[in-house]
Amino acid sequence: MNRSFAQEPGHHIDAGFRLGLGNANIGTSVTARYFIAPKLAVSGMLSFSGPGGIALLVEKHFGIEDMPLQAFLGAGAYARFGSKAFFGTQAIAGLEYTFPQYPVMIAVDWKPELNLLRSLEFRPGGFGLTLRYRLDL
Repeated sequence: MNRSFAQEPGHHIDAGFRLGLGNANIGTSVTARYFIAPKLAVSGMLSFSGPGGIALLVEKHFGIEDMPLQAFLGAGAYARFGSKAFFGTQAIAGLEYTFPQYPVMIAVDWKPELNLLRSLEFRPGGFGLTLRYRLDL
């Protein structure tokens, strides 16, 4: 079976693991993404960094012509739990490569955060490396 996954339309969830690097409240996490339109996705993260937290982002994806590579930009909110709870907004920008013959993708991203609860604090160091697997619905 010769199947291409790079630009395949249809309903699917991309699920995987994000290795967070830097000082972000939402760092290393399990992640899932669902495309609500061909170039618009909702992405969620469940973090195990520190006491744990959750994040929800809306992402716009931009394909690079004739390549299984795409750029994405997005924004959303997060909450971190524990003795010091945090809540704030975040942005994301990155590049993702989808392996053409396999339902696997790898991405690098930058996800800065702005804490709004407790104190106003900008955290610019939220870099990540994500590996996802496409699950068809």
